[in-house]
Amino acid sequence: MRRNSSNYILALGVLFASCGNPTSSSEGGTEFKDADRPPSRDQIIERNREMLRKERELMDNFNDTNKLDLERSGTGIYYRVHYRSGDTLRAREGDVVVFNYRSMLLSGEPLYNSPEGEPTQVRIGKEQIELGLHEALQLMNRGDSAVFILPSHLAFGVAGDQQKVPPNSPVLYEVFLIDVITNP
Repeated sequence: MRRNSSNYILALGVLFASCGNPTSSSEGGTEFKDADRPPSRDQIIERNREMLRKERELMDNFNDTNKLDLERSGTGIYYRVHYRSGDTLRAREGDVVVFNYRSMLLSGEPLYNSPEGEPTQVRIGKEQIELGLHEALQLMNRGDSAVFILPSHLAFGVAGDQQKVPPNSPVLYEVFLIDVITNP
């Protein structure tokens, strides 16, 4: 029995040694074949730039095709306040905002909405909602309604939401800002 277990261990050792892509170099390090080499930092940066370029092109085309006349913020949010209430109260970090919203993919696929009759309430800069919504809500005054396109890095990111939002997807929001509660 001992001999069989020794052969078994030897066979496993040979199997593990033969598997895997790295090979030992004469200097004791590990070398990778070109196809198995992880991407370099520069390659990752270049891939991300290309992805962002394509996403911006997609959002520009959506804006132009739908004649939305959206402005672009420094962080990449496309927006337009299409109804100004005349109120001057604007949300700041730490304020609580009460709003209704509707969201969709740029394909028109509906995503999430405020529950019927129950506006959404969040504290700016403190609650866990899409990062871009914190910025977007601060572009509005109480009583305003607006449309926003959040780039993926300010919406649901590289992973999406694992439910309705695919990875790297910009998201369109229609928002009505009902109230701003300062110093809550």
